[in-house]
Amino acid sequence: MKHFARFLINASLLMIFGVTVCAQQTAEFCTREAEPKAALYKNFLANYKGSGEQQRLANQHGNDYISKYGNCPDDSDRQISAFIQRWLGKYEKAVRRSNLLSQLAANKVNEAFASAKAVLQDYPDDAGLLYDLARSGITAALAGNHVNDADTLAYARQTIQMLQSNKSFNPDQPLSDAARNETVGYLYWGIGTLTKQSAPSEAIDALMNTAKLEGATKRNPLTYAMLADIYEVVYYAPLSDKYKQDCQTEEQSKAQPCTELKAKVEAAVDHFVDALARAVAYSNVPENKSGFDQYRPNWMDSLTTYYKYRHQNSDAGLKEFIEGISAKPMMERMK
Repeated sequence: MKHFARFLINASLLMIFGVTVCAQQTAEFCTREAEPKAALYKNFLANYKGSGEQQRLANQHGNDYISKYGNCPDDSDRQISAFIQRWLGKYEKAVRRSNLLSQLAANKVNEAFASAKAVLQDYPDDAGLLYDLARSGITAALAGNHVNDADTLAYARQTIQMLQSNKSFNPDQPLSDAARNETVGYLYWGIGTLTKQSAPSEAIDALMNTAKLEGATKRNPLTYAMLADIYEVVYYAPLSDKYKQDCQTEEQSKAQPCTELKAKVEAAVDHFVDALARAVAYSNVPENKSGFDQYRPNWMDSLTTYYKYRHQNSDAGLKEFIEGISAKPMMERMK
């Protein structure tokens, strides 16, 4: 036992001696390297405030300095090392952000969304970056790439929240009301597009918000065609099927459950007609006309059928209804 205790004491003394010798050697090395150390720091200082190649050189010099002299014990050396390390951290964050923006610019959407997690930890309140990600995700989804839909929706919602809290893409340049409405309207449109099948109730809210904001998506016929599709598939079709099933006889049709059900069917038709009439009307404005010629005939056929259902099988007044629809407020959403 005494031998073991003596061994521990000797081992501790050797460790202390080793640390002391190592520290002394480091101090001697730092003193001996005073000139190259100063030259390396000078090179760092000459480039760290620049851009592009200058910052790349500063990063190289900074990493070299920390690797060689990061453990120098002198107070001034420690302050220099701390300063360089702070700059290197900021530079690495900026490089990750720049690489992400390059991926977005090159339409490498999947790679960009994979990179975004780490970058957004560095820049959680970067509204411009979130908007770029949301916009790229919406564009990719329209082209058939739905891999990033969940993240796209999250980024779009977060961007809307920021912009509605008066945050801007550039802190030194506030967004105009027109620019804010245009951007928020587009993001709501994207949310509506991505959720029309998976979450139609959310899609209705998003598309109706789009229609209330002045901008390109308010005048986009697809905003209203999507609303009409949701009203037809989610509301009208099941209500109509139930009415046909439960209200076959005259006695049944006059009973309260069927009269209430019929009122709901007619309300669904009215919402469909309101939305589709807007799609047709906006498809006829000069900026949209040629782009929607292929859709307009089908929209008109459906609109005419439902309009006649609510007007004693007559299409009288339909033309005037379409022409005046954009001046009327939209119907409130179905409950």
